[in-house]
Parts: sequence; C-alpha cells; structure tokens
Amino acid sequence: MRSALGVPHNRFTDPVLGPILRRRWRQQLVEAVHSIQPDLLLVTKGNWVDEQSIHEAKRFSRVTANYYPDGPFHAPNWNPELERAIRAYDVFFTFSPSFIPRLVSIGARPACLPFAWDPEMHPPIDLDRQPECEVSFVGNWSPERELWLRQLAGFNLEIWGHWHHLPKSSPLRAFVKGPAQMEADMSRTLARSAISLNLIQVFANGHNMRSFEAAAMGAFVLSRRTPELIELFVEGQEIECFESPGELVAKVRRFLADPAARHRIAEAARNRCATETYRRRCEQILARCFP
Repeated sequence: MRSALGVPHNRFTDPVLGPILRRRWRQQLVEAVHSIQPDLLLVTKGNWVDEQSIHEAKRFSRVTANYYPDGPFHAPNWNPELERAIRAYDVFFTFSPSFIPRLVSIGARPACLPFAWDPEMHPPIDLDRQPECEVSFVGNWSPERELWLRQLAGFNLEIWGHWHHLPKSSPLRAFVKGPAQMEADMSRTLARSAISLNLIQVFANGHNMRSFEAAAMGAFVLSRRTPELIELFVEGQEIECFESPGELVAKVRRFLADPAARHRIAEAARNRCATETYRRRCEQILARCFP
C-alpha cells in the first residue's frame, strides 16, 4: 500500500509566522495527497492539520488517520480547531484508553494504540552488567520530579536531563550529570545503573514511552504505579512500582540488595516487550484502517 507520511510538525508559537506556515503546509499536504493518491494518509499528531485539509485529502485517499502520541485534551494541544480536525479523521489513534470516552463524546472514531519501542533506536543492554551507580533517572526537571528524587539523595544517584530550573541550594545539583539522553545514549546511561526510575507524570494514570523503551532494552524499571501500567506489565514479575515516598525508598533498598531479582524482572520485561515494536504498531494501524 502507498502512504503519504512524513508530514512536518511545529508548535507555531510565532503569532505572525505561525499562521503563514500553517496555511502553506496545509496547502502542501493537500497537493501531496492529490499527487500521490495514497491508500492511507497517516498524520502523526499534526496539530496544524485542520478539518478542511482532511476533507480535501479524503477526495484522493482511501483512509485518513491520525496517530496522536500526546494528550489531545491537554494544554497546549486542545482547541476548537483541533476538535473539529479529530472528528474529521476516519480513525484517530490514541495511546491511552483513558481518552477514548471523551473522544467518542465529541464524535471521533478512536482506537487505542499503546506506545512501543524501536530496536534500532533502543539497543539492548547487558543483563549481567556491573552497574556503576545505584539509581538513574533520565528526564527533565519538574517540581514534582524534584520532590520524588529528593527522597533518593542518600543513594548513588544519576540524573540526566534539563535541570537548569533546579534551585541552587538543592542537594540534587550534585547528581545532575548531563543533558537529556536519547536512543543509544539512553541505552548506555541505563546500562550504568542498577535501577532505572520512571516518573510517569503528565498522564498520571497512564503509561509513557519510557515504559516500553527501558523495559525492552533490559533495564530494571522502578516506576510510579498507575492503573494503565499494571494492565500492560505484571507487577512483581515484569516491573516494580511505587506510589509513595516511603515505598520508593524501601523498594530501592530492597532491590539494590537483590541483584538476582533485578535480573529476573528485567529479563521478563524484555521478553514481554519483544514483539511490542513500532513495526507491529504500524501493522496494527493497517489492520484497523483496512479490515
């Protein structure tokens, strides 16, 4: 099947340039679909794609779909224009089932497609490695994350990400090692640590990309417990979770003292994720769009 993919995305924060770029890219989108006449027009997020562009695209493509790897109802995404566009797609893929009821209520045709991982972008790490630090966290600063990580200031901790907002007096400053880590860099960072911390934040009841990425690479993941996460992974077998500062500290101590348990859970998580790749997600998209 032919697909029109690779549509660019930008926040368009400039009040003058933004509207000009949106009009130009919408026109280019419609022209590309007219020229290619694909079986599937798949837009990834694409907040700039409006209802009219989608209806125009439908004249020259069999199916129009959107894969939205973010919260459609959260700022700065949500606005009336986006709502109209969401309704126009033949299928609107969301990573979290928690969004489905509201999407249905606005007239969309949603389908759930969880996050996944890419074997080329997320290379495996050695399960039998000798860790150089006790706990690592890869992610950017927020007040909430700062509070969680302050609980671990007594451990050999590494923090990677943009933490320039951290107060100068914070004891966590000594643990900030460098900028955000992506792809192979993240794999090397996770390989350095006995425990990889996942502080699910934006969608407090859901899961995030790291849920699959770190597990698939072979890290031992200690994550905030969420209803969605423990539907995807078996707690105590494929992942370990916490929901209070006391439980966080207790589980860090427990699993630092039990490398065999870390190895067993990390191996089970890697096996659990073996087929949960973005290639499979593409196959699922095609199966849903062309039943």
